[in-house]
Amino acid sequence: MQSTSTILEISNLTKTFPGVTANEDVCLAFERGEVHSLLGENGAGKSTLMKIIYGIYSMDSGSIVYNGEPLEVRSPREAIARGIGMIHQHFMLVSAFTVLENIVMGLPGDKGIRLDLQQHREGIRQLVERFNIRLNLDQRVEDLSVGMQQKVEIIKALYRKTEFLILDEPTSVLTPQETQDLFMIINELKKEGTTIVFISHKLDEVLQISDRISVMRDGHLIGTVPNRDIDKSDLSNMMVGRDVSFGQREPGDAPGEVALEVRDLGLSGREGKDLLNGISFSLRKGEIIGVAGVDGNGQEELAETLWGLHPPTRGEVLLNGEDITRQSTRDRMNRAMAYIPADRQHQALIGTFTVSENMILTNYYKPRFLKGLAQNTRAVETRARELVEEYRVKTPGLKVMARNLSGGNQQKLILSRAIGDDNEVFIISQPTWGLDVGACEFVYQKIKELKKRGKAILLLSTDLEEVRLLSDRMFVMYDGEMSDTFPVEEKTVQEIGLLMAGVKQKEVS
Repeated sequence: MQSTSTILEISNLTKTFPGVTANEDVCLAFERGEVHSLLGENGAGKSTLMKIIYGIYSMDSGSIVYNGEPLEVRSPREAIARGIGMIHQHFMLVSAFTVLENIVMGLPGDKGIRLDLQQHREGIRQLVERFNIRLNLDQRVEDLSVGMQQKVEIIKALYRKTEFLILDEPTSVLTPQETQDLFMIINELKKEGTTIVFISHKLDEVLQISDRISVMRDGHLIGTVPNRDIDKSDLSNMMVGRDVSFGQREPGDAPGEVALEVRDLGLSGREGKDLLNGISFSLRKGEIIGVAGVDGNGQEELAETLWGLHPPTRGEVLLNGEDITRQSTRDRMNRAMAYIPADRQHQALIGTFTVSENMILTNYYKPRFLKGLAQNTRAVETRARELVEEYRVKTPGLKVMARNLSGGNQQKLILSRAIGDDNEVFIISQPTWGLDVGACEFVYQKIKELKKRGKAILLLSTDLEEVRLLSDRMFVMYDGEMSDTFPVEEKTVQEIGLLMAGVKQKEVS
């Protein structure tokens, strides 16, 4: 029987998709007025579990009791009617609508099918004031910052009388200051008795905001612990089964000569909007330059332009002093440049190819892997076996399709290929996105080793702590433009956060 302090209880829940068990025999309870964090890598099963509660998926077996009654919702609309809200990592807002229109959208009519907007405006105004949120209800959502859009989503959920609120990776698109603003709102909601489920893989944030923490791995619940009884080391151990250490930032030796130089790089989109504007920096051998910023501010366009996927509107790219601005991606590969994209499944791997075939995607045409006009299967498998062993890629065999590997092992495969080709300049984007802390530790170690070997690395990441841990110098991107490049230790997290929010560097310094 569910206790009066428990708002929602999951018993023996199992959910499968074709070929994948997303959740297996999960038992978990959430208390009223608590912040309960769900921790785990992408694919651990935490988001699937919450989407079942929210009515997006149905469970195969098990039961959920909510407020003392069985929960059987077949859609988000039914979940919302029961007081359950979910704010997704990618917001569900209509950018051309105003804040007010987005909040009331989907509500039942007050006058037949029509909404009484004035009545709703007053109710929403009171809610906004209660949480001390400065929100212009008549402003279009497309004109709001990402942090303010998230607040619109929160007010939208609360206005529907939500008492069980699920936040899915809520800080992944926020600056450090916006994250702290969100935590203030979460604490106010908690005081009012709302239960918050906080889905994340960021250990520091989980420890800062949670009352209790549950760790999931491979669809199983590993355990639930009170925040006061655990630290980062313990959580890491729960996630991967051993102690994990990311180490300290390593300044290293003085960097060598310039390997990659970018001069006034510009890129225009289809409608003439500047996607990149005036990007200039010099990357030296034995150096890591980090690129920070909220996702969607030009980082992906920068990486892909440097890799030759987009011809720039203006500017130059020089590799070891040679102008490669108009050269192809293969030309760049042949000049020892490597790109590790953020979207490993669609841009770095071919999921239906085997492990060994993916190992030579960037150099399959080279003589060492050819036998006449055909592929030299023995040479390919010998090289693949060497890399699998060296980088500890867990795979049942070389003929297994790459899509069947875990995210961490897919990333190890991609890293092994890029590093194994003995490249000199690396563009690495979101290297640990969705990986557990054990896989992150491995990736960090390999990036540090590259630097020690004199390689030049441009590291793009939305994880500010990752950028600060690994980089020697860094810059921040906002709306396609960059700040000045500065040594990592020169600015605080708060100062970098202001740059990420679009505050000009002269106002921050």
